Amino acid sequence: RFPEESTGEGSELEYQPKAVKAGISVDLSGRHRIGVIALVEEAAPPLRNVFINPREHHRIVPGDHMEQIYGGEANYHFRMPKIKGRLSGYYKLIRNTTDIKSYYVDAGFGSDFVQEVSTGMDQEYKGLELGVEIFPSSAVTLSFVAGIGSYRFKNDPTLQIKFDPAELP
Repeated sequence: RFPEESTGEGSELEYQPKAVKAGISVDLSGRHRIGVIALVEEAAPPLRNVFINPREHHRIVPGDHMEQIYGGEANYHFRMPKIKGRLSGYYKLIRNTTDIKSYYVDAGFGSDFVQEVSTGMDQEYKGLELGVEIFPSSAVTLSFVAGIGSYRFKNDPTLQIKFDPAELP
């Protein structure tokens, strides 16, 4: 269906990802510790979100593909004779993500797979996690975990529908 674009090697893409991650941990006492971690990263997108329909042609999603990632985590560790645990809070913002979904369409103007290309998406992840271990005896350990989070899209991405109808007989 795409004789000029479906054979051989496609165009070469080059990414220069960068990242900085830093953290600090402070022991308040032998039983209590707090820590903070921060991240700033520019990452290459997953391969599945670069080529629109690699089974048929070498076309790529237009525009800048690099994702900007900002995040952080703060945690508190405690250790007592019969109980230990950790409370963590996290936040992550991923900007400029791309997503490609493919599905089959059977319409009056043709039928084929359609690629839905969303670009410029911003995603936000934040939440709290708690993990506790209780030691009622030397032979028994009780573990408890809990988590709550909010995962959201922060904007309206640009949406493109890529449709190459099959040739009719």
